[in-house]
Amino acid sequence: MVDRDKFAAAWTEALRDPPTHRLSVVEAACGSANDYRFFRSYGLAQLLDYTGFDLTRHNIDNARQMFPGVDFRIGDVQKIDAVDRSYDWAVAHDLLEHLSPAACNRAIDELCRIAGRGVIIS
Repeated sequence: MVDRDKFAAAWTEALRDPPTHRLSVVEAACGSANDYRFFRSYGLAQLLDYTGFDLTRHNIDNARQMFPGVDFRIGDVQKIDAVDRSYDWAVAHDLLEHLSPAACNRAIDELCRIAGRGVIIS
């Protein structure tokens, strides 16, 4: 088990003098800001132009309430409302196992389409 406080402290220290270039990141199936909370607690959020989307309005409403200035949207990973390569990175965590094989392939195609630098799937 990872001690999250130590991990957060390590990231905070490592980013004490952050780079000047912010990365644009889109997160599919962001839930109620599940992963954004960690980006923020580790000091990573200040380095990101972050957009999160989820199918469920309730999750997006929760995320917006917790982080009012962050871009949270309703959206479908199988048809992402974004132009090609509009983000540096696309992120999906705990998503693909909930999709059918065809939907999984479509989701990966969409994430690759909108990401200019890469896709991170876990």
